[in-house]
Amino acid sequence: MKIYYFLAGVIVAGLAVFGYSSLSRSFTPYLETFAEVRASDRPYVKVPGMLVSACKFDEKSGAFVFEMRDTKGERMKVSYKGQKPFNFEQAKWVVVGGRYRDGVFEASNVSTKCPSKYGSRQGD
Repeated sequence: MKIYYFLAGVIVAGLAVFGYSSLSRSFTPYLETFAEVRASDRPYVKVPGMLVSACKFDEKSGAFVFEMRDTKGERMKVSYKGQKPFNFEQAKWVVVGGRYRDGVFEASNVSTKCPSKYGSRQGD
């Protein structure tokens, strides 16, 4: 009978860990500037910005690399290992999710935004 309580405890603990990791990812902070990104101690954040350079594929790292400008005008290099969104080349605004490390924002998620929604920002 004790083995059943032990197994039930292991299952409950496993579900708790899984639930916590899933929920913590869904409550990702949405920051407005790269200064906030650098100051954040969170392992994963999202930040919107405007594309300022064409996306290039870096064969050495296997990542797409581009530069974007945050809502305050600061530029930052973004590295993204994943499939480019289909309308990336036409997009002006993107939201990147990931982490900041060694002067580069390492994105694990990139989504494009409708240009009409952000047309009045930063002189568009």
